[in-house]
Amino acid sequence: MLVELGYFLRDLKLTPVLQFTKRGMVDAATGDETLSSIGANYWYARHNANIKGAYTRIDPKGSARRNEFTIQLQLFYF
Repeated sequence: MLVELGYFLRDLKLTPVLQFTKRGMVDAATGDETLSSIGANYWYARHNANIKGAYTRIDPKGSARRNEFTIQLQLFYF
């Protein structure tokens, strides 16, 4: 299951984003995990280029919780 919510702030060219993911493994005692994420997307060249940053909390079943920070650059050429 994946749920993502974002809202585009036109004047700032910014999209705050919240994401919730739950992954379940069938017939396995371990492998299930829940991820919660908060981040923002900055659209500096409309849909041709953007920078995304997010902080994610990973909670796997049977293991220690982890934190992850991601920065992503996307470029498109049409």
